[in-house]
Amino acid sequence: MKRKRRGMGIFMSGKNEVITIAVYARKSKYTGKGESIENQIEKCRKYIMDSMERERDDGRLDAGTVIQFAEYRDEGASGKNMERPMMKKLLADMEDGKIQKLVCYRLDRVSRNVKDFAELFERLTSLGVEFVSVNESFDTANPMGRAMISMSSVFAQLERETIAERIVDNMMGLAKTGRWLGGKPPLGFVSRKVEYCDENGKKRSHFRLELVPEEAEIAELIFSMYLKLGSLTKLETYLLNKDILSRNGKPYGRYVLRAILGNPVYCTADSRIYGYLSKNSYGIYAEETHFDGKHGLIAYNKNNNRTRVQRVNPVKDWIVSVGEHGGLVSSERWIQVQECLKKNAGMSYRYPKRIGALLSGMLRCGGCGSYMRPKGGRTAKDGQIHYYYQCECKERSRGQKCQMPNLFGNAADEMVVDKILALKGQYVDGYSYLKGVLHKLERTSCRKTEQDILKRQMEANEEQAKSLLYALGRSRNESTSSLILGRLDEINRQQEKLKVQCEAGKENDVMDAGGFNSELLSEDLLSMNKAAWNLLPPSVQKDILGKVVREIVWDGQYATIYLTAGEGCRRLRETW
Repeated sequence: MKRKRRGMGIFMSGKNEVITIAVYARKSKYTGKGESIENQIEKCRKYIMDSMERERDDGRLDAGTVIQFAEYRDEGASGKNMERPMMKKLLADMEDGKIQKLVCYRLDRVSRNVKDFAELFERLTSLGVEFVSVNESFDTANPMGRAMISMSSVFAQLERETIAERIVDNMMGLAKTGRWLGGKPPLGFVSRKVEYCDENGKKRSHFRLELVPEEAEIAELIFSMYLKLGSLTKLETYLLNKDILSRNGKPYGRYVLRAILGNPVYCTADSRIYGYLSKNSYGIYAEETHFDGKHGLIAYNKNNNRTRVQRVNPVKDWIVSVGEHGGLVSSERWIQVQECLKKNAGMSYRYPKRIGALLSGMLRCGGCGSYMRPKGGRTAKDGQIHYYYQCECKERSRGQKCQMPNLFGNAADEMVVDKILALKGQYVDGYSYLKGVLHKLERTSCRKTEQDILKRQMEANEEQAKSLLYALGRSRNESTSSLILGRLDEINRQQEKLKVQCEAGKENDVMDAGGFNSELLSEDLLSMNKAAWNLLPPSVQKDILGKVVREIVWDGQYATIYLTAGEGCRRLRETW
């Protein structure tokens, strides 16, 4: 039966219909401040009942229509994302067609994130579910309501980002005191709780760093040996051969050593280091008089934890102050280490990205159990890139901890592939994956061009919408505002269509097919034809191998291939 909408009402053409309205309420913390869950629910119910009375009076809602409520309460849940138990249940019920309208007390109760709210709004639109925010009197049944909801969600995120900035400012203020603000203490230190009384006689506490003598000796050794050896790789080898391990019992790697050597926490705070930090644009949050030559430095905001891969922030964004702990390394030595690190920065090892190295991450040394990594990358006269696999422990220890012979990479990759292709589909998992890849090869090249065009058009629409929102905020003319709102509504509809087209294209773009013809390749690939296999990009080849091969162990003469698919773990052995 066709559902009609007008204003607040959701009603059907027949009589005695049942309409379910979802009432969503959220509160970040269980406190007596702000609107409680009960207050939010009560106000939403009152708003709905008052609207029902008005609609029945003017004939928009049939007298026999029954309204029922479904309450969704998220107590103690943050609005920064949609990962909330009752929000997930609400979305699932909407997908099942159980909800006709969603009502909340305030817009930020649903979400404080613009992206999340935009996705939710699009989802509601596609499902035919209307949305009402009681406090702001927004109703998506009309263009004005849709435009105002979009604007309000922007301001909700602005408020959240402003709060985040205040938190950062507060952290900076605390860092100036030299206290330890939490996290894993650096090598050579432990975090201790310190209790004291403030000026009003109230008991307070905070944490500070204290030296751990055994670890402090290792930290001092790392600094002194780096200056002596002048290389992170040589330092790594030295520590490994001396059996000096990290807290978790593993050898120190180059990246860990680089982080230790670059950490100001070990440096004694004096006038020399103050001048060095100022000259190199470090973020200093302490007066020069505090650099007394006794205490050590303390630094925060060194790493950017917002990205999936942790990155080191520029030193100008660091928060460097004088700590309560004693310095471990003289400022002169710490500065020498930094200059040496800068000098050697251009000589750091870089992974040879051009080579295929299909067995990387699967191949282990049979002697020590370490991974064997691809090395070399020399181009032969025929244009082929030659490389070999070398045990990590052998490389780091310069052959003192492990003497496993290297494995010629090109031949190893080819022979493993031949063994797997010879299985002829006996192991379902890898070949089901391959079959799925084949269905998504066709038309990829032309789709990439289409995707670029769609993205550029969406970006242009976003810029136009921002300009219109700015103009709407400055407009004092009602007719002009109506025209702007109409254009915004039109842009929103265009964006929804473009996004649907873009997502539909992404589903078919698993990899860069390079113009492959799936009809010609399908039969050969599914029968594991080597010529067809060689046409696949290395990244896809490696993914397919990963579905079938759990591990390969090289003992210097034989390689044992452990398969993940099928019953148990079958082993294939080959001499190389």
